[in-house]
Amino acid sequence: MKRRIFYISFLIFAFFALTNCTSNSSSNESSSDAKDDKIENNSNAENQNGTNSENVDNKVVEKFVSEDGSFKIIFDGKAELTKQPIEVSGVTVQLYSYMYEESANKVFMATYADYPKEAISGGNAKELLTTVKNGFLKNLQITKVDEERDIKIDSYTGIYFKAKNESTFTVMQDYLVDNRLYQIGILANSGYPTQQEIDKFFNSFELVKKK
Repeated sequence: MKRRIFYISFLIFAFFALTNCTSNSSSNESSSDAKDDKIENNSNAENQNGTNSENVDNKVVEKFVSEDGSFKIIFDGKAELTKQPIEVSGVTVQLYSYMYEESANKVFMATYADYPKEAISGGNAKELLTTVKNGFLKNLQITKVDEERDIKIDSYTGIYFKAKNESTFTVMQDYLVDNRLYQIGILANSGYPTQQEIDKFFNSFELVKKK
């Protein structure tokens, strides 16, 4: 399942960059009446490409820190990093994908890529993220969206959605942080992950503020 998901992620990042350079509003604009999930950041991750301890449900767990130290998240197992250069309008963009394959039927992922600032400056964040979501679902041939809402992390706009077809169940959070697109997701073949799994994984995602 991992190879398939990585290929899909690659397509979505390329789709985002090639189709979303013409909007006219602020890239951090968000709907005032949207239901927001506010995630507070702890900027005390000292080590890169490693872990640091955190209390979750009264248990001490190791929190994964990305290679560049920009975010933290909890994976229940070892996440594999894949780096893939992609060409976007003549510019090479590096795609970073962290994936933990819990089983042949379930994958947890955190991916990101930095786009040229001029490619997304002046764009409407919600419109860009909606296009990312629609492209993602189209590539997975998913037409049934069971839940969707606007979210935020710090001052940055995001989108949350649950969607499915007969063989694929996906729960995603996408964020546009300046010129970086984050995709945090769980994909499964045999039904949606439990709400406990969703909350644990998504609520553990934090941006790490640079000192």
